[in-house]
Amino acid sequence: TVDEENPYVKFDNNILYTVGDNHTLISYLSSSKNESYVIPDHIRTINHDAFGVAENLVTLTIHENITQIGKYPFYLCSKLKNVKIGRSVTSIGEYSFSYCDNLKNVEVYANNILECQDNVFENSNKVLIYARQID
Repeated sequence: TVDEENPYVKFDNNILYTVGDNHTLISYLSSSKNESYVIPDHIRTINHDAFGVAENLVTLTIHENITQIGKYPFYLCSKLKNVKIGRSVTSIGEYSFSYCDNLKNVEVYANNILECQDNVFENSNKVLIYARQID
């Protein structure tokens, strides 16, 4: 647990995140029983290894306010099947969805991605990417 008076970090809705101008998701509770998760609207950045080895996560929605996905955030999320990435994401870090053995569908707004680092989908061999255009 995190002290409610802590001015730097909060724990709520199964995540540990920073408080301030740039709310960064530091860590997701990997033992959570939730199969589906929508990252809260106040989060702006997903930190490195934030969801690493999330045991039960199947469906993930990365909302419109997030601009960056760090390195290794969903590494080894073996049950993860479906990901929807919001239109504000401009950068996807290396190995972001690597070794997600069951990943099948990723929906992304392709014309907004300015940086997609190496090995984003390494050993996630079944993935189909739906690249949407923004009008």
